[in-house]
Formats: sequence, structure tokens, C-alpha cells
Amino acid sequence: MLYALSCGVVAFPGLFLFFREVTSRTFKQWTDADVVLVSERLVSILHAVLATTAGVIIITSCSNVMTDRHWLATAFVWFGIPYMSYDIYAMYLSHYYTYRVKGHQDYKEHSLRTLNAFLRQDFLLVLHHVVLLTIFLPITLFLRRDLGDFFIGCLFTAEFSTPFISVGRILIQLGLKDCWLHKLNGVVVLLAFFTCRIALFPTCTGHMDSTQASQSTVYPSICPCAATWVTSASWRLSCTGLCCCVERLPGSTVARAGRSIPPPSKVQRENS
Repeated sequence: MLYALSCGVVAFPGLFLFFREVTSRTFKQWTDADVVLVSERLVSILHAVLATTAGVIIITSCSNVMTDRHWLATAFVWFGIPYMSYDIYAMYLSHYYTYRVKGHQDYKEHSLRTLNAFLRQDFLLVLHHVVLLTIFLPITLFLRRDLGDFFIGCLFTAEFSTPFISVGRILIQLGLKDCWLHKLNGVVVLLAFFTCRIALFPTCTGHMDSTQASQSTVYPSICPCAATWVTSASWRLSCTGLCCCVERLPGSTVARAGRSIPPPSKVQRENS
């Protein structure tokens, strides 16, 4: 599995640097904040497509939802570990350059103050990533006793809504916020989010209960308990993630409410 981990270490930061270079050359009028935001979203789209594809493959390969195995259930988790770490860094860069181009004095260089401001502003999104790395990953890799690959596939398919969220951000960046495509994408986001991040998990839990009832073998009690907890916690974290994405949308009234934003620079105060 070190091979899958190594591929993730190279792939996601490498793709981010590649997209950053391409977008900066293609859209020369864009600021560093624009380039970083779009590059981050493009990598997010690719990761989500890969995760959803892996999830569908695993789900369709498991006739027994408890005991059937598929190598992707473990391999893709190892491959995705670097993405979670990279994505925290990419979000920080997006935050940093957003305030730097606005002229905030604290953002002339990276510092503990800029890092602290990022953690306060995007605390829920960072918490989402940290929980995945510290709780979900150990359960998936070491504590489930090779049971429940089907449910791991269901968790992967929860990423199905992510590309549409990212596309919405990119459309806004391209100045297409008022076009029909952006409005249609918003509808698709809601449908995809409800289907793959809310309705999916109770369905998975129901499958688990019905499968256990039909099996003569008594499975370890830790497996159903862990699976139920994971699906419930994933539902809550997914709702949190959607709220965070809404908060980060330009022009969002939620984004301006209760958010800790660094004070404007001295020059900005004098101009106002």
C-alpha cells in the first residue's frame, strides 16, 4: 500500500502546481488568489471523480455487503490520505492570497498570525479533514477486521456532489454567476448532495441490518456499531461541509455574518 500512498503524495500536489501554472498563463489578468482558488477546485474535482468511480466499482462488486472484499476499498484510502493533507494546505494558500491581494498588512508574508486567522475562519472545514484523517482512516484501515468494503464504497460515492460544488465556484470566478448554467448547477448540487450524502447513509445502514439478519454467522459486534457510527458522523460532517462551502461563496450573506476577518490595513482605513 506504500505504492498507493506514494502516488497520492506525488499526484495531488503535482496536479495543483500544474493547474496553477496553466491557469496563470491562460488567465493573465487573474490575481494569485484567483489562480490558487481555481487550481484547488480543479484538483478537488479530479479527486471526487476518482473517489466516486472507486465507490461505484466497490459497491457493484460486493454481493454480500459484510464479507465481500475489493482491493480498492483499502488502496484508495491510502491513495487519498495525501489529498486530505494537501487540501488543508491548498485552502490555507487560497485564504492567504485572498487577503494579500486585498492589501492586508498581516499578509505580506506567511506567519503564525495568517495561519491562526485561517484556522479561525475555516475551522469547520479543517476539522472535517482532521476527523477524516484521525478517526475515519484508522477505522477503515485497521479496526473493521476486513469487513464492510461495501460501506466503504458508499462513503466514496459521497464525493459525487463535490465536482458540482467546485464547478459552481469556478463559474463564479469566470463571471458566469447569473447565467443559466450556474443556476442549473446549483440545482444539481442540491440533488447530488441529498442523494449521495444524506439519503445514502440511512440506506446503507438498512442494508447492513438486513444482511446481518439473513446471515447465520454472527459478526463481531464492533463492525455494525462502527459502521453505524461512521455513517451517522459522515452525514453530520457532510452537512457541515456544505454549510462551509456556502459560507465561502462570494456575496453570501452567511459569509459576512459572525466571521472573524483580519482588520484592514492602515492605507485602506485612510482611503475610506
